[in-house]
Formats: sequence, structure tokens, C-alpha cells
Amino acid sequence: MPPTRLELELTEGMVAQGEDKAQSAIGELRDHGVSFALDDFGTGYASLINLRRFPFDKIKIDQSLLQAIEATGEPAILLHSVVCLGRALGLTIWAEGFKSAEQHRILQAIGYHELQGYRCSSPEPASKTDAILSGADRFDLAA
Repeated sequence: MPPTRLELELTEGMVAQGEDKAQSAIGELRDHGVSFALDDFGTGYASLINLRRFPFDKIKIDQSLLQAIEATGEPAILLHSVVCLGRALGLTIWAEGFKSAEQHRILQAIGYHELQGYRCSSPEPASKTDAILSGADRFDLAA
């Protein structure tokens, strides 16, 4: 497999435990074409300096930020701020764990790049991968 097809997901806790070693390892792997996602952003450490210190390509917004989301109010403001920050840094924004049509509508309005959650599909066995990728098992987000 070419390294450019590999994306590693790291939590801030993982990189915080050995920042210098992590920075060196990430840099070396990036030189080979591997990309990196900051997983579970918005929980735990969530240090903004790590978005600049480590060469992440993507932010995966933790599902806990989506669970309380409303069209207005603090959760939506926080999610919008994270998306704006990530976009300003040139990062891809991935929302994980979305479940409802309302969450999907809000995420569209905010401007996420990618999404993951039960609204798309529940976890499936590897044996269904070919059917899903070929389009035989399409899902309808509007429903």
C-alpha cells in the first residue's frame, strides 16, 4: 500500500505524552506521504497550540460536541468556532457521531468537509465493503 493512502488518527493525549518524540515520528512519516488526523478534538487536552505544533491534516470533531447541538446556543457556537479555526489553519474538518437529519443540516450550514456516524451507516462487517463501495448499499442522508 502506498504511504499516501495511510491516515493515522492520534489523540492529543497520545502526542502530549512524548511531544518531542511524537513530533519527530510524525515528521518522518509525513515525509513518506502519511497523513494525520487529530482525533476526538474538543475533549480532553484540546490544546490549540497542538494544532500548530503538530502537522495534522484533519481535525475529527468529537461526537460529544454533536450530541447537544442545537441550531442556536452554546453547542452550535462552539462547533462553528472549531470549524472556523480548522479551516483557517487549512485543515479538513471531520464530524464524527452524527445521528439526525437536524445535526446533518447544521453541519452542512457550518461547513464541515467529511462526516461519520449512524446517519450514514451503522458499523458493517468487512464482507459488505465491496457492496458499499460499489454503491449497491447507498444511504440517503435527506431521509
